[in-house]
Amino acid sequence: MAGLTVLERKQTQSRIARLLGHVSHDALNQLAGKLKLLYDHLVIGLLLLLETVTPGSLILDDVLIPKPFARYVAGAYPGYDSAQKRHLVGQRLVVLIWTNGVLCIPVAFVCWHHRQFVRKYRTKNQLARILVFWAMRHHIPCTYLTFDNWYASKHNLRFFDHLGLMFVTKLRYNAKIEVEHTEHRVSWFCRYQCRYYAELKAYVRQFTVEYSGYGKGRLALVKHDKHAEPDRTNYLFTNDVTLTNAEIVRRYRSRWKIECFFRTCKQTFGLGACQAQMMPQVLCHVRLVCLAYTLMQLVMSESESSVEQMQTHLRSLNCLLLPHSEPQLVFRQQDGRLIPVALATLLNPLRTRISRLNTVNIPTIVEMINST
Repeated sequence: MAGLTVLERKQTQSRIARLLGHVSHDALNQLAGKLKLLYDHLVIGLLLLLETVTPGSLILDDVLIPKPFARYVAGAYPGYDSAQKRHLVGQRLVVLIWTNGVLCIPVAFVCWHHRQFVRKYRTKNQLARILVFWAMRHHIPCTYLTFDNWYASKHNLRFFDHLGLMFVTKLRYNAKIEVEHTEHRVSWFCRYQCRYYAELKAYVRQFTVEYSGYGKGRLALVKHDKHAEPDRTNYLFTNDVTLTNAEIVRRYRSRWKIECFFRTCKQTFGLGACQAQMMPQVLCHVRLVCLAYTLMQLVMSESESSVEQMQTHLRSLNCLLLPHSEPQLVFRQQDGRLIPVALATLLNPLRTRISRLNTVNIPTIVEMINST
């Protein structure tokens, strides 16, 4: 995690071991078999702690890790990269994250494999249902689930509804909707005038509809949307009939958090830097990237507007090693002075950003280890 945070490029295991020292390449490889269970325990424990302070939601999406020059890398198959707008070879990950508007925690992920390379082939929609079911089985707290139209299949919607999840998704323009026993495409609703919401910078109107193959729900027509989402006209569908127009739009817009998560992991934490050819090492690299991203948010103060700025500040930290004394974390200023930094100082920004966290009794690492 230190190598993923400090190094600006090529965060591979061999380069981290060579530049940072104190660890060998073989030792980093051995993490692949030990990190899976530890990663799940850390994520679940952190989410249960944060849920006592503020509610959150789940976001589902997939990302392509480009490997344009890979020939013998596990999990790398030809696919379309929406970021580069072209087809290339890469590793496809289906990811489920938790967010409360302030923090973004990767909950679980799974790598998609081509049917020719696995005994039991699963589509991305099947993998998405497995991730959501895993989150519900481990009691990951959430108020709703949001995803784009790629995961808005009727099988998925029925499955999420069976789990008791409230969801908000986007439908394709040619999806069939029934209104008063008459079937129309959702694009048919564009003929209606919508109300303008200044706080949303968009025109919204809501309808009670029957989605063929699923059941009743609410359809929100969004026109002239100024949000970062590419489409200016969106057709949002939800099974929560109590939501207002603004609430439906805000819940779907929260999905943009996962796009920012993908961009930061690729550009800052070297998500695509792993050069390992075996799948355990690839998954180990992805888990450490997720942990490094999570840790960066926990120590980020209000003065830093992005994870990239906080990463730049952490690069100025040094570990002072003196004889007959424990290692001391220090901050080196421009004039050369060294200022000690304690763990409480690093965790103080999290307590400042989430004030109710001060009322929660957070156990120490030793207490958590002894309790298990």
